[in-house]
Amino acid sequence: MVFVGDVYIKRDDPPSMLTSVRSVLRDADISFGNLEGPITDRGEPLLGKPIAGVHFQSPLNTVTALSDGVFDVMSLANNHSMDLGPEGIMQTVEVLDEANIQHCGAGADDAAARMPAIISRGGSRFAFLSYSSVFQPGAFPATADRPGIATVRVHTAYQPSPRVFEQPGSPAIPVTTADEVDHETLMADVRQARDVADFVIVSWHWGISQSYRKIADYQVDLGRAVIDAGANLVIGHHPHVLQGIEFHGDGLICYSLGNFAFDRESPHFDSETAILTCRVVNGEIDRVTVIPVLINDSHEPEIVEGDRAGAVLDLVERESAPFNTSVIRKNGIAVLQPAAAPAT
Repeated sequence: MVFVGDVYIKRDDPPSMLTSVRSVLRDADISFGNLEGPITDRGEPLLGKPIAGVHFQSPLNTVTALSDGVFDVMSLANNHSMDLGPEGIMQTVEVLDEANIQHCGAGADDAAARMPAIISRGGSRFAFLSYSSVFQPGAFPATADRPGIATVRVHTAYQPSPRVFEQPGSPAIPVTTADEVDHETLMADVRQARDVADFVIVSWHWGISQSYRKIADYQVDLGRAVIDAGANLVIGHHPHVLQGIEFHGDGLICYSLGNFAFDRESPHFDSETAILTCRVVNGEIDRVTVIPVLINDSHEPEIVEGDRAGAVLDLVERESAPFNTSVIRKNGIAVLQPAAAPAT
């Protein structure tokens, strides 16, 4: 399987976005990405978003870049999926269905949004779940009678720095915890997916963007919790930068794969990104690699070699080191492994 981060395509020739990477995506048994925003010509821009005017909308011909085996399944749970309201997300579902691209994380109601996409390959069944913890309350979550996305609410509190009296004005320390009801629902979803599949992937739109590389404590807690509940792999996105990769138990957590193909400018976006590959044997992770990718000036991902590849892998290694992940470089890619335990 291959996994990439955020995909937002808005151009006259959509397939041109993926020219350099198309063969890698097509050659995989399963290819996955996060569709950042609706593919639609319906609906009205959602009012009241905190960043006024930031609405993502891709034209209907965008699906020509994603179809014909380029992507097998896409996540729809993110903070732009509902930018054109219920009509926009439901047309996106229709467009993907017509193109035979499976999807997860959004639907006509809460049950549909939380329903896993199931793909069978090599005699095994793979279940894909998708959630967002970054969203506009009220308008984005699917309910029993309204289209939307699958969400996991997170509560934020702040505690003083232990040196606040010694150093007045010290920044407060954020403390983030999952909503108890959503946490229980999430665990039940994972367990149910595990009952019907041999391998479970959880896609998660989470974390903090705006070039802020710190991973919030709720991400570590929830990422490990879903692995403990039966998931094999967590694929994170939203920060628009690469973040660390952690082995936990028999599973793997990628906190952010960054942007991958993104037709939008921002000083907070990195050009470094990656294609994560995961070989699965008998329902277990057998080998994990990172293919280094840089996003060019036309917003297109390009697989790179030499020093350019080395810079991307340096970033992966630096961000993954706190999670005790070894990055072993071989022939221009990186093989990821849990670091060996120290000798006793």
